[in-house]
Amino acid sequence: MNLMRFVSVILLSVLFIVCVVSCRPAGIAGGGYAASDTDYDEILFEKKRTLTLLMDLPYPLSSYDQQSIEAYKNIIGEVSAALPSLNAIDEADDYILRLQEVLGSMRLTSGELPQVYIKVAGDIGDGYKEASVMIVDTQGREHTRNTPVTIKLRGNSTRGAPKKPYTIKFETGLSILGMEKSKKWVLLANAFDKTMLRNKMALDFAQRLNFPYSPEGVFAEVYLNGKYRGLYLLTEAVNEGKNRVNINVEAGDFLFEHETTRQEAGKTYITTKRDMRFKIVEPKTPTAMQISSVRDYLLEIERAMESRDYDKISRYIDVPSFVDFYVLMELFKDVDGWFSSMYFYLKDGVMYAGPVWDMDLSSGNVSDKVDEDKYRAYCNLPGFGTGSRDSADGIWMRFGWLDILMSCERFYSMVRERYLELQPYIVNLYEDNRLGQNQIDKLVAENRAAIERNNEMWPMDVAYSIYEMKPLPTYEENVMHYRDWLRRRNDFLLSYFG
Repeated sequence: MNLMRFVSVILLSVLFIVCVVSCRPAGIAGGGYAASDTDYDEILFEKKRTLTLLMDLPYPLSSYDQQSIEAYKNIIGEVSAALPSLNAIDEADDYILRLQEVLGSMRLTSGELPQVYIKVAGDIGDGYKEASVMIVDTQGREHTRNTPVTIKLRGNSTRGAPKKPYTIKFETGLSILGMEKSKKWVLLANAFDKTMLRNKMALDFAQRLNFPYSPEGVFAEVYLNGKYRGLYLLTEAVNEGKNRVNINVEAGDFLFEHETTRQEAGKTYITTKRDMRFKIVEPKTPTAMQISSVRDYLLEIERAMESRDYDKISRYIDVPSFVDFYVLMELFKDVDGWFSSMYFYLKDGVMYAGPVWDMDLSSGNVSDKVDEDKYRAYCNLPGFGTGSRDSADGIWMRFGWLDILMSCERFYSMVRERYLELQPYIVNLYEDNRLGQNQIDKLVAENRAAIERNNEMWPMDVAYSIYEMKPLPTYEENVMHYRDWLRRRNDFLLSYFG
């Protein structure tokens, strides 16, 4: 029976081939295709359609190096000229092969900065939607190539600016531009900070401190569906993971975000007696037992702090991370410090401060016109804070747990000693010293051309938020204000710490 079936298949195949050869339309070159006139036309149509689709590059032609552009133009010229009269499948296959070879050899141009190319259908909103991303470094190496991702808007007030920030999630963890492997990444627009330096400098400074983990960030230029969107900071996201906040949720560890008022749907919040209000970030869906247990433990940590007994406190918190967290937050004076986007995590029963995040409204980049006491106090308006009208004055981070810890003599002494120890790095933020060129001048020099391109698209004189300071007319003036603020801030804190 099996032999008869085999013979039957062979005979039918031979008959089919004979029929195709005899029925092939006259004048059509090439062999190897067995089809009726109708089938042949359909196959040829699909081949032409394939050629047309291949001609549509995923990214602007100007994004590729000159050799790639010339090779692409040559093959496209041939294909475009041949398509109207193309009636042979083999000839179409030859064009497809040649076009694919050219496309495979094309290389994106390398610039002064990495390039991020995003392709997505329609608008990007609050929910994740499918997209693709190509990231090219300054050597022209592709870290991703049309890689499938999901993308959404990120941030709270920042998403309201015309220059949008994004969260990108890959299907698998990737190492990008020298940063540690992860699925989740963030593109910070820095729309509220006209210098575009504050987030980068705070994150870089945090890398020198005693945090088990602190996010890295790399400046990159972003293109969305072929259109230039400006200079962004591509950063690691604050999330749980081996290369991020390395906690074991299944073993009872937690990641928290401190939020004084903001309410996010579907999230659990725990408030202590000292008004420390923690949003549980990880685990994503905590059980009632986990919530009850961690609430009791947070209160236990708080009682240890209230004792002002350093030995007792040090059994519950990682003191070095809390010391450095206070130093950084007090130095840069983030207006939302303590109020929002302040992270802590519980690992093996010990509370850690950090990672540091969201520093665009810091270092004097704060409006004195907002009708809230928080902003009046930040800006030291008459009747608030020091009353000096200089936001570089005044102690800022004396809230909640940090206020309790700073009233503990030994913890205060550790903060003071640490601040003095870090002076070379603090001074190097704004002026040259034995460590070399200062960080402001270094970053501006490295990114000058991209900064100018960004500022052509997003004018310097436009405030995108009621919370940012009134922009100064030029980029140089905004940078000068930032530099002078850091100098005055350091002078004030040196005087405060004696």
